[in-house]
Amino acid sequence: MDKEDSAPWSLTSLLFVVFCLVYAVYQVVILIRAISGKLENPLQHEEGREMGGLIIIITWTGISRFTNLGRYITV
Repeated sequence: MDKEDSAPWSLTSLLFVVFCLVYAVYQVVILIRAISGKLENPLQHEEGREMGGLIIIITWTGISRFTNLGRYITV
């Protein structure tokens, strides 16, 4: 795949990571309000479980977008 073919996908993945990060900040605020100062397991709340999923998505997209892992493997 040459540079022109991957440019739209690079932009799309970058925007996706940015939107996920913004939503993650929003989820942290909502989670803090849900816990409201108590020492609890955040996964007991829906907001905490959503945050866990966001962390997985951001990590996976970040690794696939910003590293060269598996890009140049030829069979």
